[in-house]
Amino acid sequence: MSPRALYAPSSLMSFNPPDLSSASFRFLAEGDSWFSLGTLNLAKNSNLLHEMAFERICCEVNSA
Repeated sequence: MSPRALYAPSSLMSFNPPDLSSASFRFLAEGDSWFSLGTLNLAKNSNLLHEMAFERICCEVNSA
């Protein structure tokens, strides 16, 4: 697993799902405007997941 990995829900339901147990932090982005790629707000802070930085391995499941 890379230091920060982003997954779609479909990848978790595949025949070979990723092993999330090594991640220190696990996030579920439920698809609201803070975690989706909006077209109305093109500012750098329009997607909080892209701006987060962690010193440990983390993973995100984005259902947006």
